[in-house]
Amino acid sequence: MGIVMLLAKSVASDLIDTLTSKTVDGIVHSVFNKACNIQLDKNSLITLISPMLPSYPAAIKLDIAEDQKLCSIGFKTGMKAVINKDEIKIPKACVSIKLTGVKVWDSSPLFFRSTVSEEILNKNIEKIRELTLKYGEMEGIASILDGDEVDNNYKNFIINSVKKLAKGIKYNDYKMITEASKRLIGLGPGLTPAADDFC
Repeated sequence: MGIVMLLAKSVASDLIDTLTSKTVDGIVHSVFNKACNIQLDKNSLITLISPMLPSYPAAIKLDIAEDQKLCSIGFKTGMKAVINKDEIKIPKACVSIKLTGVKVWDSSPLFFRSTVSEEILNKNIEKIRELTLKYGEMEGIASILDGDEVDNNYKNFIINSVKKLAKGIKYNDYKMITEASKRLIGLGPGLTPAADDFC
């Protein structure tokens, strides 16, 4: 079987330091219909995304058919990836993603002050909670909002990480946010909402 050559459509600017002439090894962490996460070390991921998705930080948008699923390309969890400024190779999947000349988009966060009062914000969050409890799937992660009424494996697995994530956000503790987020990335069936939607 020959190597499948894919082109990158765009790359997030926060990946420029990672994509250098130095070759870095990674491992395919998780694969979904519209995304594939490649773990470089214990603290960093590169996400390959479908052109159907908006541009995300630390992501490379692929130039593939909009209806093509990334899980159909041949990526499998645990496969080795080789990354540099020119390409990403996943040898076992026989895939090479060309990065040469790719458009770079500015993934710097935009900071602005909200004009919404804390009272209105809290009311809106409570409304989201009520709607999630009324219409959400209690077999999944929506059950973290119900107190102790529903007990399931998803809830038991993520509840402490979600609490830690919320606490980290409240106190602007980036180390706590990073640690809590690691436990949530890739959790779920690859559908929205899934646990990594909290990250």
